[in-house]
Amino acid sequence: MQPLRSAVANLAQQILAGLEEPERVVAAWPLAAGHSVAKRTRAASFSAGELAVAVPDKAWQQQLASLRPQLRMHLTRLTGVAVADILFFVETQQR
Repeated sequence: MQPLRSAVANLAQQILAGLEEPERVVAAWPLAAGHSVAKRTRAASFSAGELAVAVPDKAWQQQLASLRPQLRMHLTRLTGVAVADILFFVETQQR
C-alpha cells in the first residue's frame, strides 16, 4: 500500500506544480485534509504563509485546530510551499 500512496503523492505534486503558489496550496487542501474533512470544509485563501479554511461550526474549528501541525506539514510536502499557519474560521450560512 505504501508504494501506491507514494505514487499518488508524486502525481499530486506534479499536477500542483503547474499552479501559482496561492492556488497550489488552496488546491492541495482536499488532498492534505482527506475526503471526509474536505467535503465539510473549504480552503478560502492563502496569503503570507497562512491558509484560511472555512469550517461549518466551532466543533470543527476546534478539532481541526488540534490537527494543525500535521496538516501544515502535509501541505508543505505536497506543494513545496512553506505553510506557516492555518486559520480555521466558522463560515456562516447566508440565507
